[in-house]
This record gives sequence, C-alpha cells and structure tokens, in this order.
Amino acid sequence: MESFWTHETASSERASMFKLPCVAGFLIAAVCVSAQDGFGFGPLRVGERNPLYRQFYTAKAEAAEPTAPGRWALETGVDFANVFERAGNGVFYHEIDMEMLLGDVVARRGFAGGWELGVDLGAHSYFSGFMDSFIQEFHQTFGLPNDTRDEIPDNSYRYFLEQIGGEVLVDTPRQSLALADPVGFVKKRIRPGLAVKAAVKAPLGAAAISSGRADLGVELLFRGGMGPWRFHGLLGVATIRSPRNLDFIANDAALSAMASFERAIASRAVFILQLDGGSPYFNGTGLETLDEPPLNLTLGFAGRFRGGPRWQAAFAEDLSAKGPSVDFALHFRLMWTF
Repeated sequence: MESFWTHETASSERASMFKLPCVAGFLIAAVCVSAQDGFGFGPLRVGERNPLYRQFYTAKAEAAEPTAPGRWALETGVDFANVFERAGNGVFYHEIDMEMLLGDVVARRGFAGGWELGVDLGAHSYFSGFMDSFIQEFHQTFGLPNDTRDEIPDNSYRYFLEQIGGEVLVDTPRQSLALADPVGFVKKRIRPGLAVKAAVKAPLGAAAISSGRADLGVELLFRGGMGPWRFHGLLGVATIRSPRNLDFIANDAALSAMASFERAIASRAVFILQLDGGSPYFNGTGLETLDEPPLNLTLGFAGRFRGGPRWQAAFAEDLSAKGPSVDFALHFRLMWTF
C-alpha cells in the first residue's frame, strides 16, 4: 500500500502542463473585455461537480445580463459525471469512485433598475455506474491520464475520506435522489456587460450531501467580445463553512473563476469553449485530490429552438489527474423566458 501512497504517474506529470495555458487563457480573456450588443447563448451553466465541493456553495457560470423587468426566466439542467479520485499518504486516505446525476431547476424574476432575484434548487444521485471501462479507453485514446483506475474493479462505488489511525471523516453510501441545499441569489447590473451577484446557500438539503451550514458567495459577472468571438467571465469568492469534523482541513473561503469563449456556427447556434477553476477548498492533507486547485475544460454547443427554449449541450474533462475535478461529465440544459 505504501507504494500506492507515493505513486505518481508520468501521465499525471504531463497533465499538469495543461495548467499554464489554461491560466494564460484566463489572463488573455481579462484584457479582451469590451461590451457589445447581443449577448449570445453562453456561458455554459456549469460549475465544479466534485461531491465534496458540492456540500458548499459553488459558483455556477451565468450571463452578466439580468432578466428583463417584469419577466420570468426558468431553466432546468442535468449533468452526468464519472468520478475517480484516489490518494493516500499514510496520514489521510481519500477515495471517490462513482457516477453522478446532478439535476437543478432555477427560477429568476427581473425587476426595474437592473435587479434580478432567483432561487436554485437541485438534487443529486450517487451510484456505481457503468462507464468506467469506456472512460479508461477514452483517456488512453487521447493520451489523458487514468490515475490508478486499473487497480480498482470497474463500476465500483466508494465516497470515503479518513484520517488514518483516527476518524473516518466521510463515508457516504449511494444516494438514489437526495435534495441539495437550496440557493437564493440577487443580481444587479452595474453597467451593460457588468453585474454583481450575491448568493446564500441554506442548509436545508439531505444530510448525506449537505455541509449542514450556510455559505455565502459573491461574484462579478462580465461579458464582451473581440471580432467574431463573444466572451463571458466570472470572478468570485465564497465562504467554506464545513462540517465540524472537516474544519481542521477546510479553508475558510475559496476563489472561483470562469472564462467562456463563444462563436456563432449558425443563425441560432454557437460553439463554446469554457474554462473554470478556482482555489482549493481543502489544505494540509498532503493529497493532490484535495489540496490541488480544481480546473475543468468544457466544450459544447448552445442555441435556441425555432419558436422554443434555449438549449445547451456540453462535454467536460478534468485537465489534470491530480486535482479534485471530476474526470468526465456531460451537461444538458433547457431555458425559457416568459
């Protein structure tokens, strides 16, 4: 077992090289911001999917422009994710091996003066799944890291964290349909293309997937464009009020960032490349799956059905086998305004 705890694959080392261009992408995006007419169909409404992170408030990408006064906006989405995180060092042992279905319904109301109020309600399902062999072959085909997947039987389930020789910190069984903590939020337009959002997560969800404590988040949302490309960005900070038994390894707060690049491919459809990440929620464990920052690459399409709702469909991949982000995810969403 000691050899596993000290194991670091060459593919993991190569994967870490993705981080530099991704950080550079955020910096380039920041200097490209200039408000344009027409908001496009982005960004992709996704956030960090790691189940440990989803106990807390996690920022979800959204457009800077609030809902028009007197109008309602309703959206519903589902994410399917395959998660494999496994690391140990003789002090802590951490393993997440599962597939997840994450669903949400978000309702918003626009008010005069560029104000918007809304609520985000979600539900999670955790199960052993069926995609492990496909994910391994997919990663091998494209030269992506597989971590130590080949050491664990396919389609296993475990959501576990322990301090070795001490307390079991997390040991969550399968969840068929667990309600997530609801999030209420307010958004205010500062000027065209720039808005601020404040959110509060209430500890009212199922005990198995909730931190049991409230969290607060504040985000700056902005949009712009350069040539044929549209850009959406997010910079945020959120509190991390962890369960009492995780206080000694949890940070007090975390930063989040998102950069989404959108280009039209048809009259009612766009292609979107999106990067999101942030600072880690945990520290001091010595485990890369907890102490490293999350970083996701999402590729997808968005548009509007003729005479109908807007839609999004996307694929997400963790850019490093080291961090906490999930390995593989699919995202689908429908959005109406009335």
